[in-house]
Amino acid sequence: LIEADASADFFLLEKLGEGSFGKVYRAQQHSINRHVAIKVVPVAQDTGEVAREIETLKECDSDNIVRYYGSFQRGPELWIVMEFCEGSSLCDIMEATRRCFTEEQIGAVMAGTLEGLIYLHRLNKIHRDVKAGNLLLSDSGIIKLADFGVAGQLNATMSKC
Repeated sequence: LIEADASADFFLLEKLGEGSFGKVYRAQQHSINRHVAIKVVPVAQDTGEVAREIETLKECDSDNIVRYYGSFQRGPELWIVMEFCEGSSLCDIMEATRRCFTEEQIGAVMAGTLEGLIYLHRLNKIHRDVKAGNLLLSDSGIIKLADFGVAGQLNATMSKC
């Protein structure tokens, strides 16, 4: 868990995307020589959703959910450090190749997605934003759920359904 301002350990390489909560960058973590994804969120905005995303990621230990490495505040920004998936999002892959996935590929995507969702549901968590842009492909070909900004906690009544 990274708590103090550790920004000196990271070098932002390229912007990967931008959402309603902030920007996501590919970065180099110097101390252990690895690429990571960093979500940079302005602290001035409502941080309730961001705190919920961090708590959800902290609780998860699944091959089908992007790994959380830590977070820290740098000036007016919160930096959330996560696993970088070299394969990109399914949305980016479809745009780059201008092709649809084959039935076999769709089956593999669905299997990985469902494994991640089953894991979350066992923790009484719901993702609430499953889409091609939030499904990432690791360099080893594993599908990972990402972007838990609107994830929620199932209450006792909902979990009985």
